[in-house]
Amino acid sequence: MASLYLRIVGGCLLVWSMGNPVMADADPPGPPDPPDVAKPGGAQAGQQFNAPVPPNMRRFLARPPAKPADESLPGSLKAKNEARLSVNEIRLVGVVDRPAQGILRTELEAFVEQKRQAMLATAVSTTDITPTERARILKEIENMAGGEGLENGLAALEEKIQAMRKKSKPEGSLTLQQLQEIAAQVAQYYRDRGFILVRVVIPPQTVLQGVISLRILEGVLGNVTIEKNRNYRREQMLRPFEGLLGQPVIKGEIETAMLALNDYPGLTTFAVFRPGLHPGETDLLVSVIEERDVNSQVHVDNYGSEFTGEFRTRLDVHWNNPLNAIDKLSASLSKTINPANGAYAALNYERHAFGPKNIFGIGASKNNYSLGAALEPFGIKGTTILAQVYWRHTFQRSRLFNSYGLFQFSRKSARLDVTEGEDRADELTVASIESGFDWSSSTRRHLIRGRLQYSEGFDGLLGAMEPTDNPALTDASRRGGSGFYAGGKFAKTNMDYDHWYQFMPKHTLHFSLRAQDSNDLLTSLEQMPIGGPNSVRAYSTSEFLRDKAVSGSVEWLLRAPGFAQWKAFGNKRWGEVLQFVFFVDYAKGWLNDPLVSDREVVNLSGIGTGVRFQYEKFSARFEMASALGDEPVGNGRDPQYFFELNYVF
Repeated sequence: MASLYLRIVGGCLLVWSMGNPVMADADPPGPPDPPDVAKPGGAQAGQQFNAPVPPNMRRFLARPPAKPADESLPGSLKAKNEARLSVNEIRLVGVVDRPAQGILRTELEAFVEQKRQAMLATAVSTTDITPTERARILKEIENMAGGEGLENGLAALEEKIQAMRKKSKPEGSLTLQQLQEIAAQVAQYYRDRGFILVRVVIPPQTVLQGVISLRILEGVLGNVTIEKNRNYRREQMLRPFEGLLGQPVIKGEIETAMLALNDYPGLTTFAVFRPGLHPGETDLLVSVIEERDVNSQVHVDNYGSEFTGEFRTRLDVHWNNPLNAIDKLSASLSKTINPANGAYAALNYERHAFGPKNIFGIGASKNNYSLGAALEPFGIKGTTILAQVYWRHTFQRSRLFNSYGLFQFSRKSARLDVTEGEDRADELTVASIESGFDWSSSTRRHLIRGRLQYSEGFDGLLGAMEPTDNPALTDASRRGGSGFYAGGKFAKTNMDYDHWYQFMPKHTLHFSLRAQDSNDLLTSLEQMPIGGPNSVRAYSTSEFLRDKAVSGSVEWLLRAPGFAQWKAFGNKRWGEVLQFVFFVDYAKGWLNDPLVSDREVVNLSGIGTGVRFQYEKFSARFEMASALGDEPVGNGRDPQYFFELNYVF
């Protein structure tokens, strides 16, 4: 501990003295500038480190049973399969142009004509011999017995067979079975474009001039019935289906509505189709599976710092629909252990408004901490307060692709109170705009999640700091090599990207990338931390804070190799609850306008392994890693280890 104390004090006194040259000559040396992990941006006792997980693409809709290919309306045309009709044209009845789904009458008519021509070609080339033809052929063979030579007789017989077949199967004729096959192909044409309840039938008709009609029944949604709902009102649960009643049932639209409904706080539903009250209509029965009033989670990890408390406990409580407005109230409490120098509390409220695609929210958090370990003698205490309002809009919601936009306006305050020395305070007003998505391939072998955010700070707005090089006019915590202190005006861009690729049934690769870019002198609240459970795991949490940074990881996930099929707990097998992981991490960060004593560029890298477990409401992960480069580990731990435990109730 003594060596750590001397390393921090000796290295940081130079930083402090250069940041305050006049005062250094007049007054005794004050407390050292704390290391990055102890600054407000790195000392968030309640900060959540959400490990990236593949997006959950759940299915909430029961697929309707496939209709038999020969299904037709009551009283439809009936005939033997061998009966033939002269078909010069197939006319479609009930076709509506729907460009959004790729349905155009001209294209569909061309498709049907192509199928008709293909059926005619098949009819002409068929080699099946009917019983009538067989009887005639046998009679001809008997007549040939004493006649011309065998070769001439066979040639004459072939000509007669062709003549008989041409007479029995005139050009342009199709059997009823072939017409029904064309109808089935038209129905599949619609289903491929999302019309999951479509029917194509041969209605009763009189055939004139070889024109046969096929009727298209798209399958209209007649009614949505809600059952077993307790807290959410029926009209609230019907909002995602507005605009769908009286319209054709299209898979994507119904799934979007069901997913939006299941995004309601605490609500889980399932839906099935059933016959409607009128011909051509179908009803949707939505049944509530679960409607939870409260969701809670207990979390324990060692993602904290040695200065404010390495071990952290956290309780999250979510009250679902408390005001019966499709809303959610969330509260979080966190306390650090060893040392118990950090306490965190957060409160957040959000609700749907102006349709199911929009969520408006407001939140605030407060983090109190004091710096222990080698910095404890200086009596440094910190308080960080964050408040924000936000609006989130869903652009697209489906099982395979989701996208959203987010606008957030925040007020941030980070204060350091020093027993002997000058207090510091960073006051920021920030607006940010964000867009994100997740995507899954149809086979679920590829899962991708991405996020892009642009943030801009405004000096002088709501008390935000003004840029200056005069220490008497600012309490900002950071000063650049140019002599200017960090101000409230800045701009930065953040990007997150995760890609999961299942290259074998029980093997998955996970590629992860985090990046931040800015040309401004940022305070610790806006810098990007590198090192820790969401960065280079061979280093402690927030080992460095940088204005520009990039961090990447490659993980190889194995589901219980060698015993994945063995029974574990309940109805689960080990391959469903246990994963082993091998990973390599890398990060690089840059400081803008660094002091002479600052390290402008740092590189971190590490390699490690871990295990992850999840069963019902309990999950856990443990990871350990060692550094690959020459950069020493701040807390001196090699290998570094991280763990977390979660229980949902």
